[in-house]
Amino acid sequence: MSARVESRIGFACPECGKAGALGIVRRLVLPGDRRADEIALEILACACGAKAISVIEQLQTPAVTPAALRANETERMGFRLAPAAVDLLAYLMEQCPDPAEEYCACPAHATLDRRDLRNGWNLLHSFAPFEGFALAAVPARAGAPPAYEYAPLTWSSAGEGHAATVGGREWRVLPVPDAPAYALAIGDAIELEIPLWPPFWRKV
Repeated sequence: MSARVESRIGFACPECGKAGALGIVRRLVLPGDRRADEIALEILACACGAKAISVIEQLQTPAVTPAALRANETERMGFRLAPAAVDLLAYLMEQCPDPAEEYCACPAHATLDRRDLRNGWNLLHSFAPFEGFALAAVPARAGAPPAYEYAPLTWSSAGEGHAATVGGREWRVLPVPDAPAYALAIGDAIELEIPLWPPFWRKV
């Protein structure tokens, strides 16, 4: 699986409905977990302004034989997170110097490769709940995928950190003691540590 963006394929946009209009603008490869041999996280965007993510999992095979490898199944699923969440993931992916290297030791990979105690990749649990949708690849619409644009997110002071309302939910950010990082909490979901403050996040 390559981190190279596939500009020749697209997907039906869940917002405008145009076939092939939702294109891949970012891709980052992650190590496998207890379910998949390899995982890839993609950022999807459409010229209509829609943003989403997709997750590709190369499912494990019980035996490494030519027949098993041919039968190995790849799952690709789309997810409609809040645009601010897609922006954050896209920005972190942009910071990685080698998105095709699943074992890259950069801070962005460390954040995006979130695991539970059973070695299950669970990054998206920090942004739950969200809607999933099926992705069927078709030839991309004429032209390159749209340039990705980050939307400003305004944060207000809240105690020792900052708070923002995203999609009707409260996001809270606190500085991590003795580290150049921040702890992001979304409602009652799993807290996520992010290595830097995105420049499109504005403090007031």
